[in-house]
Amino acid sequence: MAIEIETLGYAGPTGTASLLSTLLIVPLFAFIALLSKISPQLVNSGTKPRSRSGRELVFSWKRVLGISTIPLLATVVAAPILYFVAHQELGEPVYNLNLDDTNSSIPKEAKFIALTGRAAPHVAAYREGDTDHVFTPITASGWTPADPVRFIAYETVSLSDEDQQFAVPDDFRPGGATRIEGRISRLLPVVIERKYKSRGLKIAPSCLVVDETGLPTASDADVAAILTGVVGVALTLLVLFTLILLNRSRKRANKRANELVASLSSWQQRN
Repeated sequence: MAIEIETLGYAGPTGTASLLSTLLIVPLFAFIALLSKISPQLVNSGTKPRSRSGRELVFSWKRVLGISTIPLLATVVAAPILYFVAHQELGEPVYNLNLDDTNSSIPKEAKFIALTGRAAPHVAAYREGDTDHVFTPITASGWTPADPVRFIAYETVSLSDEDQQFAVPDDFRPGGATRIEGRISRLLPVVIERKYKSRGLKIAPSCLVVDETGLPTASDADVAAILTGVVGVALTLLVLFTLILLNRSRKRANKRANELVASLSSWQQRN
C-alpha cells in the first residue's frame, strides 16, 4: 500500500489485491520449480509421458491435477481453522482500560479492549477507493507530543463519492474524553507510521492499535471462512490453467522439434 501511494499517489483495492495475489502465487510456483529440481519424479515422470497420439507432454494429467490440488488442500485445512478461531473469539472478554487511571491495566493475552482516554490532535488517514482509513492517538490527559504514543485508534469511514472531502469521525475529534472499543493489534500501516514520524511524534515500540472495525461477530466469522474458500478455489483454477497452458506450449515445441528432426533425417537420407 505504501508503494502504491508513493508511486501512484493513491491506493486502490484492485491494485492492492493484484499485488497481494502476486505475492501469494509467486511462492507457489517457486515451490513447484524447487520441487522439480529436488525430486523431478514428483513433477515429471522419468521418461517423458506421451499422449495416445504419441506426442510428448511436459506433465501427465495426473501430475497436473496433483499439483493443482496443493492450494485446494491448503484451503480445505485453513477454512475450518479460521471458522473455528473466529467463533472462539466471540467468547473473548473485552477489557476496560482508562489511561487516566494509573491502576488500570490489561493482561498481555487480551485481544479486545474498551479504551478510555483523549483523542490527540494528530489525525492521520489514507484513502483507498471509497473508504478512508483514519487513525488517531488516544492518550492520557497530561500527554504532550514529546511523550511516546502508546495507543492509536483506527476506524474506517465509507464515502458516497471518492472525491468527497475528508472528515474526522466524531469520536476522533480532539479535546474531550472518548471511548474506543475494538481489537488489539500491533500492525500500524507504514503509510501512517511515516506520517506521524514526519510530524515529530514518537511511536512507542509497544504501541497498540485499537481497531474499531475488529470486534468479532458471527457473520464476520462465516465471511472469513467463505473468503478463504473462494481465494483457495481461485488459486487452484489459476494453477490448473497455467499448467495446461504450459503443457500446450511444450507440446507445440516438441511437435516443431520432431518435425525439424524428421526434416533433417530426410535431408541426410537424400544426400
